[in-house]
Amino acid sequence: MALIAAAITLSSCNGGTKPAQSSQDSTSVNDSVAQDSASATSQMNQETKTTVDNLTSQLTSGLKAKDNKAVISTLANLETIYKNLVEQGKVEEATKYATAIQQFLNEHKEELTTFTSGNTTIAQLVTSIANLPTAATTTAEEAKKAVSTDIVNLASKAIASGSTTVATAEEAANLIKNAPATVKSAATAAATAAAADAENAAASKANEAVEQTHKKVNEKVNQASQKAADKVNKAASKALDKVFGN
Repeated sequence: MALIAAAITLSSCNGGTKPAQSSQDSTSVNDSVAQDSASATSQMNQETKTTVDNLTSQLTSGLKAKDNKAVISTLANLETIYKNLVEQGKVEEATKYATAIQQFLNEHKEELTTFTSGNTTIAQLVTSIANLPTAATTTAEEAKKAVSTDIVNLASKAIASGSTTVATAEEAANLIKNAPATVKSAATAAATAAAADAENAAASKANEAVEQTHKKVNEKVNQASQKAADKVNKAASKALDKVFGN
C-alpha cells in the first residue's frame, strides 16, 4: 500500500520523485499538477480527450464496485494507449495524455490505495502509469522504455492491436467484457489473495484475543500465588517473633 500511495502521489510533471514535503508544499505541488493536467487536457485532440473520459469513467465504476477485472483491464488499456501513441510518432500527444491520466490517479489515490492492498497486478499497473514521462522534452525512446514490456498481454484486443481511441462509454465497457484471459486470471488471483488476507487478519485477531485472555488469567494466577506466599511469609515471621521473643 505504501508503494502505491507513493506512486500515485505524483510529485512532478515527469513522473520523478522528490524528497518528502510539508503539507503546504504538498498542496502547492498538487495544485501545480492539477493546473498542468488542465492545460494538457485542453491541448489534447478531441479523440484523445474522449478516450480519457470514457476509460477513466469505467475505472471509477470499477473502483466503486471493487471489480478487479474492470480495474486491471482499464489500467492496462490506459497504459497501452500511451504506448500506441508513442509508436505512432505522437510523443507530444502521449505526454499530454499521460499527464491527464496521472492526475486522475492522483485524485483517486485513496480509493486506489485501499482497493489495491495486496493486489500486486494493480499495484504494478498504477506504479507504471504514475511514472510515464510527461515532460515536453521527452523523447520517443524514453517514452518507450517507460512502458511495461508485457502490458499488451493485459490490454483488450483492439487496444493491444494499436488503437488509441475509445469513442463511446459503451465501447469502453465492451473492452472490459472482452478482456483477455490474462486479465481474468489476474482478477481471480487478486480476489483469492484478498480473501486470504482477510482470513489471516481474522485469525490473527482471534489469536491476539486468546493471548490477551491467557495473559489476564496468568496475571490473576500470579497475583493469587503472590498473595498466598505473602500470607505464608507473614505467618512464618510471626512464629519466629514468638520463638525469639521479638
